[in-house]
Amino acid sequence: MSKIFNIIFFISVLGYLGYTLYSKTRTTNGSKVAEIEGVLPDNSAFKLSQLEGNFVLIDFWGSWCPPCRRDNPKLVALYDKYEKKLFNEASGFEIVNVAIEKNDKRVHSAIKKDGLRWPYHIIQTSKLVLSSPLALSYGVTDLPTMFFVAPDGTLIGRNMSFAEIDAYLAERLKT
Repeated sequence: MSKIFNIIFFISVLGYLGYTLYSKTRTTNGSKVAEIEGVLPDNSAFKLSQLEGNFVLIDFWGSWCPPCRRDNPKLVALYDKYEKKLFNEASGFEIVNVAIEKNDKRVHSAIKKDGLRWPYHIIQTSKLVLSSPLALSYGVTDLPTMFFVAPDGTLIGRNMSFAEIDAYLAERLKT
């Protein structure tokens, strides 16, 4: 009996430690977000720091993820509303998609089908979906996960609703 109890206790402790380690975000509101580097679909190099000066919404998603695909029309609407707007404290608004995929064949079709027309799409392939280096560096434990970033590269909020992001941007429009 004590052997079974020890095994259960050991598994519980490991589970708790694993959950604690991976569920904590490595990026907190007001802190500088981690650099994202990758190759865009047109084979050009990309760094998140290139977008400094803009409001940026980083969207971790997957073409295989139903909630992600359901959110894509909301992303498109947000982009359509703010892509050419001028802000008091920013040059503009951009979206960066980070697709976490087991293989990258389906994601290009999903980008086209869902109308994700902005240029910033990074594709991370990984056998274990949430073990991609970018997902780990941002503390992403489930998809979709979004990070809303200020023009200075600091985090405004994680997993804000589309309404909250819309209101935040609307308040900062140049008049």
